[in-house]
Amino acid sequence: MDDIGVRGVRVNSVTGGSAGVDRLEAMAKLIAPLGWHLQLFLKGETYPDIEPILKNLPVDFVIDHMGQTMSEEGTDAPGFQSVLRLMESGKGWAKVTGAYRISSDGPPYSDAAPFARSLVEKAGVDRIVWGTDWPHPDVKGEMPDDGNLLDLLSDWVPDDADRKKILVENPARLYGFS
Repeated sequence: MDDIGVRGVRVNSVTGGSAGVDRLEAMAKLIAPLGWHLQLFLKGETYPDIEPILKNLPVDFVIDHMGQTMSEEGTDAPGFQSVLRLMESGKGWAKVTGAYRISSDGPPYSDAAPFARSLVEKAGVDRIVWGTDWPHPDVKGEMPDDGNLLDLLSDWVPDDADRKKILVENPARLYGFS
């Protein structure tokens, strides 16, 4: 799988039950020699419980969907605060994606902005990546517009050079693009 470009293993406890959360250390040991990372799609409240484990893993990890803390909980929620601490570990990456997944207000998802801005501020732009989450699996209700989702990044990260890092340079580093 490494030869065909696989660079990580996704752990999904949001739409996939508890898939793998109890095996993070074992998975990390298996993928460390390959230089892969763990991609974490977990509910926000999960992070405080696994924070010590993540900080001691021998691999980097990518926190999906801004940590999956719902906007009405606010950026002071224990799960999101744990995500911010994990970003300081030097092993954490965050995807500023899925605004529609954490928003209570719906489009234009302005209630997700404080989460994205906090991640960028705390982590700096060097360990942030972006994505659309297309084709938006498990979306209930209105389907997000990918162009509008990309437009949010300009609001969250107004500097062109910083956006280039998030959209081009960081993914190249994380996924080993040449």
